[in-house]
Amino acid sequence: MSIGIYAPDWPRTRFHRIAPGNFDTEALSPFEVSAATLGEAIRQFEAAFSVTVSPYDGTDPALPFTEGEPRRYFFYSNADADRFLIDIHIFRGTEEICPKQNLDYPLQNGDIVDMAGPLVC
Repeated sequence: MSIGIYAPDWPRTRFHRIAPGNFDTEALSPFEVSAATLGEAIRQFEAAFSVTVSPYDGTDPALPFTEGEPRRYFFYSNADADRFLIDIHIFRGTEEICPKQNLDYPLQNGDIVDMAGPLVC
């Protein structure tokens, strides 16, 4: 099953400097994996890019969990020792799905997993 992934280390767009103050953009195809669940797709991306994606635990005082609220967001850590919060959404045709922290969420052929978007849910 072919799944596409965009993430901080594999963005949708790459910028090329043409001249001082002048840039051109290049749309990138998603990084492709074969996975049946969100967790499988994330593990393959982690292995390919030496990154870690782990469920957010609510420890940031600016973004605490509310009692009874579904857990959401993830920590993204890369080889540069950057660690920051990401929101993961799945694009399936014209539908945008927020799986929260459900790593068992089933994927379908052609889904795009977006780990590069803002914290919107």
